[in-house]
Amino acid sequence: MFLLSWILVNNHSQWFYQTAYRIEGAVRRTAQQINGQTDSFSDGVISRGNIYPSGNVQMELWADQLPEETLYLRNFSGGSYENGRWLAAEEEELFLRMAETLHWEQWSDWIPNMYNVLYFLMNLYSGGSETEAHMMQIRYLSEDGQENPYFPYYSRVSQWHGREEGNMSTVWYFNQDEMNIRWDQVPDVFSATRNWYYAIQETYLQEAQSVYTELPEGELPRLTELCRENPQEDLSHITAFILYTLQSQASYTRTPGLYPVNQDPTEYFLFESGEGYCQHFASAAALMYRLYGIPARYAAGYAVSPSDFEQQENGRYYAAVTDESAHAWVEIFLEDLGWTPVEVTPPANNAQISYPMMTQEELEGILGNQNWNLEIFQALPREQEAEEAEAGNDFDLLPKGFSFSLEGTETGKLLWGMFLASAVFALAWQNQHRKKERREIPELFTRLVKALHFAGYLRDYTGTERNFPAQLKQLFPELPESQTEEAVRIAWKAAFGESPLSPGEEKEFRDYYIQAAEELGGRQNPLRRLILRYRIMGARL
Repeated sequence: MFLLSWILVNNHSQWFYQTAYRIEGAVRRTAQQINGQTDSFSDGVISRGNIYPSGNVQMELWADQLPEETLYLRNFSGGSYENGRWLAAEEEELFLRMAETLHWEQWSDWIPNMYNVLYFLMNLYSGGSETEAHMMQIRYLSEDGQENPYFPYYSRVSQWHGREEGNMSTVWYFNQDEMNIRWDQVPDVFSATRNWYYAIQETYLQEAQSVYTELPEGELPRLTELCRENPQEDLSHITAFILYTLQSQASYTRTPGLYPVNQDPTEYFLFESGEGYCQHFASAAALMYRLYGIPARYAAGYAVSPSDFEQQENGRYYAAVTDESAHAWVEIFLEDLGWTPVEVTPPANNAQISYPMMTQEELEGILGNQNWNLEIFQALPREQEAEEAEAGNDFDLLPKGFSFSLEGTETGKLLWGMFLASAVFALAWQNQHRKKERREIPELFTRLVKALHFAGYLRDYTGTERNFPAQLKQLFPELPESQTEEAVRIAWKAAFGESPLSPGEEKEFRDYYIQAAEELGGRQNPLRRLILRYRIMGARL
């Protein structure tokens, strides 16, 4: 029976995994639809399992005009990180220290409220006729939203109606690209208030630099070593390195399987699993920013796209926000912007995303010239496996209460030994097989891009550009154009898509990869050909 089961799982492993996920997902979604609850990202706990949105509507939005960029509606920001969980940022003590620094002890109650509207009002009063605030009404349908409302960045709450009045709020806000605070261009009547706001910003920045760069380095040895081995020049290079690391070493999926409870989920996601969703990407990015000395927080709420809105007969725009839009991201503190969202989760359909303090061209330029050391992703797992091998049999493969006796015939001993050995082999093989399936195509695509850079080609490209297939066509005229386009499409699907690749797609990309490796190798001298084959692209394709 064991051998039969092993053969079935071996030949149809993808079907078994997908069936298990479908059953689990169906049960979870049914339960959520019945009780009206959904998976919450707002408790700060980094999930160790799968997520299955139910499709339940969580809030309704009415906007006076169609938003031009993604709306990040936040209701949670993480302060300290402990044992795989972000604790909510409690800033009472921080504001008290600010009051002491500013000598505002008798007006300390003013600081939180002034800080919360600082960036909205300063942009409003210093922007003049160039900037107009946008109005939006939010109606909360979930208990979570009713108790802890969601608000956009750079906003001010104009009106709030409690549960008895419909759980609605009216907010005014600016888009990120509309923020342009000019401290020296405010009306004279606002000059005194401007001075107070400026002092509050500078003092908050000083406190945030110490509070929001703390983290338990002892619990994150691999992440700490990764950042230490790759020092960066400035915020743009730090952001580029974080994006490259996350999107080259991990892929997006809502069903990454179960993470072990005895390992930090963020480190496990990045260095071992290689699969996860927004919680894992955002948590890893927040920790990496902090390791580089940038004040950062894990943030959660909802990300609402402009395409989620529909225009109504009265000219306004309406969006019904479901838990499909539940999201987590990282926010960093920037002067004249305050807390600012940074999207680090791979976008759908290879969409372009804007990043604060950096243009898309600057990002592509940094990525094209990168010389980062990511060997830690290969070295540490091998060292860990060696340590486990040296430790010997310090674990029990048998369930509790199970016992057997080796007393009996030699044939019985031999059969039992063969059974146990085959069981161990089957488990180990399946584990390695799953890891290979998870990371094979994105890893090979990354190797291909690195090989191109090593050979002196397309150094300004990262492999995510829309015209990358066209550039490959020109570089490899010997290969069919359709094969090049399909290979890149498959790589993007493996890196950013939610559905798994078919065996045919995997084979098609592998065939292209081998042909491209041979073409590149033929253009190198013998020594560089060896380096290209064994160091960059891998001898075992």
